[in-house]
Amino acid sequence: MTFNPLIPLDQWILMAALLLGGGLALAWRSSTALPPRLRIPALAARALALAALALIALNPGVWRRPGTEQRPHWQVLIDRSGSMATGDAGGGSRWRAACRLAAQLETASSDRRDLSFATFSGDAEESLHRAANLGGLHPDGEATRIGRALRTVTEARAARGGAGAGGIVLLSDGRRTVDGDDPRLAGLLARAQQAPILAVPFGVQQEKRDIAVQVTRRLLTGFAGQPVRIQGEVQAHWPGEIEVAVRLVGDSGRAVATNTVRLRGGARERVSFSVTADQPGSTAYSLNVVPWEGERDVRNNEAPFEIQALDRKIRVLLAEGVPFWDTKFLGQLLRRQPNLDVTSLQRTAPERFIAITSDGASQTDAAGLFPDHAAALGAYDIVVFGRGAEYFITPERSAALRRFVADQGGCVIFARGPALLTPDASLDELEPVTWGGASERECRLVPTGEGEDAGLFAGLLPARGDPVWDRLPPVRCSRAAPALKSFAQVLAEGRRTAAAGTPGPRVPLLVSRRLGKGLTVALNIDGLWQWAFFPTAQEAAAMYEEFWAQLLLWAGTYAEFLPGHQYALHLSASATPPHQPVRVIVRRRGGVAEREAPLVRVTRGEETVRELALAAGSNGDGWEGVLELETPGLYRVVLLSPEGTAAAGATAALLQVEAPPAEGDDVNPDPDYLARLAEASGGSVVTAQELDAAMERREAEAREPRDAGAQAVWVPRWDRGWLLAVILAALATEWTIRRRNGMA
Repeated sequence: MTFNPLIPLDQWILMAALLLGGGLALAWRSSTALPPRLRIPALAARALALAALALIALNPGVWRRPGTEQRPHWQVLIDRSGSMATGDAGGGSRWRAACRLAAQLETASSDRRDLSFATFSGDAEESLHRAANLGGLHPDGEATRIGRALRTVTEARAARGGAGAGGIVLLSDGRRTVDGDDPRLAGLLARAQQAPILAVPFGVQQEKRDIAVQVTRRLLTGFAGQPVRIQGEVQAHWPGEIEVAVRLVGDSGRAVATNTVRLRGGARERVSFSVTADQPGSTAYSLNVVPWEGERDVRNNEAPFEIQALDRKIRVLLAEGVPFWDTKFLGQLLRRQPNLDVTSLQRTAPERFIAITSDGASQTDAAGLFPDHAAALGAYDIVVFGRGAEYFITPERSAALRRFVADQGGCVIFARGPALLTPDASLDELEPVTWGGASERECRLVPTGEGEDAGLFAGLLPARGDPVWDRLPPVRCSRAAPALKSFAQVLAEGRRTAAAGTPGPRVPLLVSRRLGKGLTVALNIDGLWQWAFFPTAQEAAAMYEEFWAQLLLWAGTYAEFLPGHQYALHLSASATPPHQPVRVIVRRRGGVAEREAPLVRVTRGEETVRELALAAGSNGDGWEGVLELETPGLYRVVLLSPEGTAAAGATAALLQVEAPPAEGDDVNPDPDYLARLAEASGGSVVTAQELDAAMERREAEAREPRDAGAQAVWVPRWDRGWLLAVILAALATEWTIRRRNGMA
């Protein structure tokens, strides 16, 4: 209760003082004939009547929103999904506990508020007039979508024009089967309808038992006849230490190989396999863990993927104007790689150059050895620069290199730091870093998380946690602290050791940067050749060859286009829930050809699911479309030829449509979700014992707004019959005393 004086408060104080003082003074003077035992009661009666009149002038009452004079209405939502059948609520199921609470709430609210009941699972279901009607239902809903159910309820509430001082009571375990169910959004929708949510959680946390396996990349690229490294990761939520057997399963369904890892308490461990593709094309595989007894969610026990074997070598141009003996050694090593077609271009004298190809042929004509135009550079997939690039680069060739990368999807690698002995701007646009000053500091090469995400490490090369990196000899930084350009990512860094043995500063050693449709890579390393000649590290020599071979394979396949492919196909997501739109993007080297929009075919196993026609893209250099799939599984999206066929090795991408979690996969409650939901709505999470009191507080707050806003009206509290009776009784008491003593 508050006061809304009929006159300004300062005037009321003056008036009340005059009224009480003057009235009592007159009563005192006029009652001198009364004995003290009667004079004081007469004065008290006069004072009570005058005080009541002053109180009326103070105008006591409350501000109240229109509509709150009706009984509060509460919508009670009861979760009927399968997880509510779990028997961990007071010796019974969560469902039975929720039904009991609903019945108790109905009994306690019968004369104070109106209740309506409804169950939900995938959405809000049919309304029930009484809690007793819940007895004929069972917790067998196949999905839980709390956000959708609340949207349905709040929309119905808005259609009714609101429901006064009530709100929503949510009886649930908070378990959901749909990712992306934003509790804040659902809560704000309820708040907009002035319907705070009071959530009562049910259930207790149980020990989770689950084993999950995944692959780092769903589509691996390799070469026919060459081994392909498969990197996976296993995680187990299981009591104690366990030993998990991970199987590599071929497309025939038979295990090709098995590796064993030991796991403890939610830890992750990497697992690797090696497979050699017999022929070009795509082959389906999967990493598989046989479900264990007591494991509920087995959806993540298998990780499907494909290996795409190329039949065309990666064409590499290696150019060095100031060759060192290690450059010659590197050229020989790369020419021995069966999946590389390497042409080494070296300056041997001021006006003498030599070109050596993988088949051993050599050419010494200085004219025309380095391509002059982007079209001629198109004969290569990767251009590798050593030192002294100014002996090859002219303004025309510099522009051709930029078009080769940005438009044709080529790759340029700076293998020994800055390619120019005398810095100028001819290659500045291509280099992913701005080079610092010279450095002779030694450091140890360590992969980064970005290098793993890009697929070079923990894919083609060992992961950053692999002990092999600690056993390799240190390398020297070419330049100190080069500055990264926009969109550049550090794939590996050098870690220095300070004098006291403490970790020192880090410097980027391997940096990549996407430029248009292509890629540029810079190695800030000197002395990498020591890996091949370090006598105390037997695995270093093999790692030197492996590093360069896999780096070139990664650069040739991580760029937009695969070697020998004129088209590239990409998806906006590699994994998605059902009914989630995914963009399909197709681009062509050098721009869009004058041809009709291409088709893509979507297959699942041997079955063709659909064919999708693409439309011209917004950038004018490709085509786009939207794909939406319903059935979970691994889908292959293949670009068709103009004749409508998909040849072996055709441009393709993989899309995993993930099965939504089932009710029985994980029955653990999620009170945190309920807390975020209730907080966003203006409500709170309460226990069963606190629910009735929380509802009363909400009703009181709704009846008594804090100020006289535009939506509130003043309801006086002095217009009561009892107050008039008190005033009349006080005046009558004084009059009776006076009359009986002859003073009336």
